[in-house]
Amino acid sequence: MESSKHQQRRCAHCGKEEATLACARCKTPYCDKKCQKRGWKVHKEFCGDEKTRTQIEHAVYRAMAQARSREPPVDARCFICLEGPAKVEWQGCGCRGSAGFAHVECLAEYCRERRDFRKCPTCLQDFSGRMAIAMKRAFWRSARGQAAAEQFASFELSRCLHDAKEYDAMRLLQDVAERGLAADAPARLMNRVDRARMLRELGRADEALELMEDTITRVRLSCNADSLSVASVVMASVLDQLGRQREALPFIEEAVAIAETSFGPDAARTHHAKGIYAYLLSRNDRPDEAREIFQHLVTVGNRLYGPDHHYTVASQHAMHQFAPTDGLTD
Repeated sequence: MESSKHQQRRCAHCGKEEATLACARCKTPYCDKKCQKRGWKVHKEFCGDEKTRTQIEHAVYRAMAQARSREPPVDARCFICLEGPAKVEWQGCGCRGSAGFAHVECLAEYCRERRDFRKCPTCLQDFSGRMAIAMKRAFWRSARGQAAAEQFASFELSRCLHDAKEYDAMRLLQDVAERGLAADAPARLMNRVDRARMLRELGRADEALELMEDTITRVRLSCNADSLSVASVVMASVLDQLGRQREALPFIEEAVAIAETSFGPDAARTHHAKGIYAYLLSRNDRPDEAREIFQHLVTVGNRLYGPDHHYTVASQHAMHQFAPTDGLTD
């Protein structure tokens, strides 16, 4: 053990903000030697893996570099410290104009105090693009040494790395999220869903389907509605890639129903599921129904995010591509 310079860090065992000592190997904070000894059974699974963490950090930086962002306008200010426009980042939420910008460090601290790294505190919409990755990285960093929190944070960040196709780092995070879990634990099952999504993106849809057919039944039994919605979207996408659009429709209909009930009709997750539903309707020779849903998504996007937000632009583009007024295109 060695003294910590940060006197108000939270103890990884008892949670009190009175940590004055830290693990000599990985710097995880503790109140005293008693707390460190009591927490060792859990902490030993996570202690000292600096090489892995470095690999993950590098992958996160690469993911952030390619993620969506916007140049701040000259009048942009961080809504927390009110300074700017230097080093402020677009939040990718529903805030309009110069309001949707913040310093990553300021927002990370603000979200840590609120214990919510997913939603903008102003418009209550999910972060997206570069800021979404930055906030999940901040969550992952703040959870270090706290077994349950670190498992959940690793799972959340692994999804960001999956979207950026940083598959090696994604698997490293999934390994952390799965430590000590039973075979049917929700986190382990959802990692299987993400692996199926990866296989589909790599053109290995047959393998993805085999994995999902076994997994989705377990997800129905062991996971919450949020997880089932994600799994249903992935199953529908895999079936679509295999040319089995009619079989895909019931899964995406289930995902839309769950998202509307759990998150509300205007939530980003509902928006995403409805976009896939409309696409599959167009693939099943139902362009009028698809066009109606796309038009609704464009209307919702304009109202919540504005006409220039990527959610709105993507819905507009999909409507013209998959459900044009003059008939269905290839």
